[in-house]
Amino acid sequence: MQQQTNNEGDVITTTTPSSSSSSSSSSSKKRKQSQQVEVQIPPTPTCPLCLFQSPVFFSIQFKRYFFSCPQCSLVFVHPQHHVSPTAEKHRYSTHNNDKLDQRYVNFLMPAVLELIERVTALHGAKFDDIRGLDYGCGPSPTLSYLLKEQGIPHVDDYDPYFYPSSQIDSIVIPFKKEDGPSDIILTQTTTPTDFPSSSQSTTTESTLITDDNLPPLSTIKPLYDFITCTETAEHFYVPYIDWRKLTHTSLLKRNGGVLVVMTSLLYNDEQFENWAYLRDVTHVSLYRPKTMEYIAKDLGLELIWPVERKNIAAFIIR
Repeated sequence: MQQQTNNEGDVITTTTPSSSSSSSSSSSKKRKQSQQVEVQIPPTPTCPLCLFQSPVFFSIQFKRYFFSCPQCSLVFVHPQHHVSPTAEKHRYSTHNNDKLDQRYVNFLMPAVLELIERVTALHGAKFDDIRGLDYGCGPSPTLSYLLKEQGIPHVDDYDPYFYPSSQIDSIVIPFKKEDGPSDIILTQTTTPTDFPSSSQSTTTESTLITDDNLPPLSTIKPLYDFITCTETAEHFYVPYIDWRKLTHTSLLKRNGGVLVVMTSLLYNDEQFENWAYLRDVTHVSLYRPKTMEYIAKDLGLELIWPVERKNIAAFIIR
C-alpha cells in the first residue's frame, strides 16, 4: 500500500498483492506475494467529507482507487467507481438481513443497547414521549423492530430506495459559506450522471443553503429525539451533506438529540488490504476513529466511544 499525492495522469509505482502457487511435500497451496506494478491513477478528487482539495492516493483494492484525506482521515473511493442507483438498489436487495435472522439481530443489538443507554441518560426510562428514526433501514427494517421490543414504541423507518419519505428527502441542508457555492460542493464530490448526490439521504430534491440564511434550529420543532444509522454511513457518496442532514437540520432535536452510528472502522492501515469491508462495491466512505473525532469537532457534537462496543460511535447534540 502506498500513500502518494498525484496530479492528473500521474503514473506511480505501487505494491499490490498477487497469488502464486507454492508446493510442499504434502500439498500445494496458495501464498500471497508482493508485486510492484505501475498504475495510472485518476485525477485527485475533492474529499467528500471535509472538501479538502488534496487527498492522497492510498491504495488499489478490487480494481478500485482509494484516497485518504490528511485533514479528516476519511478513506474514500474515487467517484469514478460509484455505482448507479439501479446497481446500488439491486445490491441492497440481495442482503439477507431481517428480524428473523438471529445472526443479524445479534449483530445489531450493541447499537440497540447503546441507543437505549444514551436516551435513558438524557430523557429517563419513559420512552412513550420520544420519537426515533432508523436512517438507512434497507429493504427489511430490523432495528426499529428491536427498539420497539425494548419498549421504544415510536420509531420510523427511512431508506431512499425502500422506505422513502418526501419530508426527509426534501429537507434543506445547511452548509458553511466558506465551503463554497452549493453547486460546486455537489459537483466536486460526485460524478455528474446517474446517481443521486448521496446514496443514503440526499436525493436530487434536497437543497443546500448557507447556514446564515436559515432560521435558528432552536426555533424549529424537530422531527426526532434520536436517530440510528447502522451500516449506512459507509454508503454515503457525499458525507459532507449526509452528516449535516443528520445533525444540523430539523431531523434531530437540539440539546439532547442522540445519533448512534455503526460502521466498521479502520483502526490501523495495516488491516486495509485484507479488509472484507472493501468487497462491497457500495462501501465508498470508510472511517477511521480520527474521522469520527473530526466530524464531532466540525459539527459541534459530543462524541462518546462506547466501552466494548466496537465500531459504534454515539453523538450527542448539546
